[in-house]
Amino acid sequence: MVVRIGVDIGGTFTDFVIFDGRTLHRLKRRSTTERPEEGLVEGIKTALGMFDQLSSFEIVHGTTVGTNAILEGKGAKTALFTTKGFEDILEIGRQNRPSLYKLGPSKPPSLVPRFLRFGVPERITKEGKILQRVDLSVVNSALEKLKEHEIESIAVCFLFSFTNPVHEKEVGFFLRRKGYAVSLSHEILSEYREYERTTTTVLNAKIGPVVSKYIEGAIKLLDSWAAAQYGDRFVHQLHKNSFFRVMQSNGGVLSAKGIRKNPLLTVLSGPAGGVCAAASLAKYCGLEKVVTVDMGGTSTDVSYFIEGQIEKTTEAEIGGYPFGTPIVAIKSIAAGGGSIVRVDAGGALRVGPQSAGADPGPICYGRGDNITVTDAHLILGRLLDTVFMDGQLRLDRERTWRLFEKFCSEQLPDFIEKEGGIQKAVIGLAQGILDITNLQMAKAIEFMTVSKGQDPREFTLMVFGGAGGLHGCDLADTLGISLVVVPRDPGLFCSLGVLLSDVVKDYSLSCIRPLDSFEGTEIDWIFSKLEREAQKDLEEEGIAQVRRFFSRFIDLRYKGQSFEISLPYGSEMTREFHRKHEERYGYCDWSRTIETVTFRLRAIGVLDKISFPRMPLSGSIPSPEAKLDTRMVFFQKKEWLTPFYLREKLKGGNKLKGPAVIVEYSATTVINPSYEASVDSFGNLFISKIG
Repeated sequence: MVVRIGVDIGGTFTDFVIFDGRTLHRLKRRSTTERPEEGLVEGIKTALGMFDQLSSFEIVHGTTVGTNAILEGKGAKTALFTTKGFEDILEIGRQNRPSLYKLGPSKPPSLVPRFLRFGVPERITKEGKILQRVDLSVVNSALEKLKEHEIESIAVCFLFSFTNPVHEKEVGFFLRRKGYAVSLSHEILSEYREYERTTTTVLNAKIGPVVSKYIEGAIKLLDSWAAAQYGDRFVHQLHKNSFFRVMQSNGGVLSAKGIRKNPLLTVLSGPAGGVCAAASLAKYCGLEKVVTVDMGGTSTDVSYFIEGQIEKTTEAEIGGYPFGTPIVAIKSIAAGGGSIVRVDAGGALRVGPQSAGADPGPICYGRGDNITVTDAHLILGRLLDTVFMDGQLRLDRERTWRLFEKFCSEQLPDFIEKEGGIQKAVIGLAQGILDITNLQMAKAIEFMTVSKGQDPREFTLMVFGGAGGLHGCDLADTLGISLVVVPRDPGLFCSLGVLLSDVVKDYSLSCIRPLDSFEGTEIDWIFSKLEREAQKDLEEEGIAQVRRFFSRFIDLRYKGQSFEISLPYGSEMTREFHRKHEERYGYCDWSRTIETVTFRLRAIGVLDKISFPRMPLSGSIPSPEAKLDTRMVFFQKKEWLTPFYLREKLKGGNKLKGPAVIVEYSATTVINPSYEASVDSFGNLFISKIG
């Protein structure tokens, strides 16, 4: 029996989906935030313990280790070597002003302090011609300072190295021989725009040792456990590239070896898995335009796709630092089930950005003292703790209510009087928390759609994550969306997504010149150069030749512009660029020169994937055993007698009229009054407004 395990390590829970070739199994554990590799391995042990006969196993997982290292300032101590005269590029940055009207604008601290940025005499022209050879004596003289400050990792970013990387290679070879982890910009991001190329290379250098330590620690723990548990049975397999893969932020997976080369690819890898799963499911269900909302314990991630084509971007940032590696276009906001509620200096109620995380977690989990979004749902009667995680996590209602009363008495005394008593104030506070959270998520959806010229009312809203189903109807009301889809096991959807992904690698090379200046096979030669590199990498990933596919793209712009439009390479590129430019910006100019900026290649190694199982269709009325209980639940501060259903007992074709609450192992879904839900043949919930 071959077992494949998909894992998503979140801020509150670590989710596992286990596929044995026929059946999907599920597992949810509290995350071990300090040592995530231990929680990962313990969960894998539990997962593999389900099977008596085991011939081999594979692990694919998304991780936030690199992301957290950047956000928390816990990356490796890093130095930067750059062309002499460009040492301050990290400080100068761009003239962008994200907060135009902020009286006291601020920017994040420099990724590398000034005394650890070294200018090296060397110069290469934009055409790749060497004007001044690199002076390695300057690099050598900096070694003592590197040792003094206990530098762990080094970034090297020379001017125009994307046209000729010879100097970066020389310095990289020298430093690697001295035992340093080195990130070279032509290997990380071979593109123009010096600032973004430098920040991308430095970010990669900072998280490289952190991610490598995590991956090596996890594989070592698995190795020793498997040897003790199974003897020599899996020794060979544990060292194959296919044994342990990691989700990337571009929607593909890579082996541990591939990730060590470019660890920045793991940033936002967990949310990317959810979008990939949503795109796969949408094809099965015939959904063309979908906006996704993944609400977990610490954040909500919003994305969208049209006809299965996931939106990608090379203009991303994390912690205020831009980076240029291709990623799934995702808007992340600090609004999750564990987001902490507070009253600001002006007396306004705020939700987030701080989170209670896995430890101590929300009040209702038994250890936390800060009110969270999850606690608000419990106060309003929407959570049933006997089913969630098979009843392993019991919710403390009495303690939650008591701390809500305390919060109202201490922070909102006027609100108690306005609402007419402490009990009504508690209900009003809980509803206010949800209203604020819904508004934050609605704004994120509008940002991802309206700002791209898309109308959210034309989209289907697919909600998942442990808390997504609790907010689906509210978001549909706010945005005017007519259909909400909640997939099966929504709280494990991101871990399912990593099992639905292929090996994907992106390559790029900047070449700025007029499009009509290319002669003969020049463009094909550039792409062939990238494809040779891609073939080598896919070979290392263990991908057979017949499973390798390549897509070519070119970033184009009118000469004089600062930003580009990326288009598939083809014979009608000129016409397509004018059309796309008019669609995006409202005009086009056929008299202007079009120039190429960056050539891009996407290499895909197709992997075997699981499929979504169908269920037999039944009648519209759920079976009696599907109904668990009937309780009073608050909707907009009004009590409704509400039935609770067990999702596992619902059959294809069943219909439910709101209000109703559907509970399952990994999540809870709320169907508001005036909404109805139906179960499709794949077990998904389709929720729409009545009438």
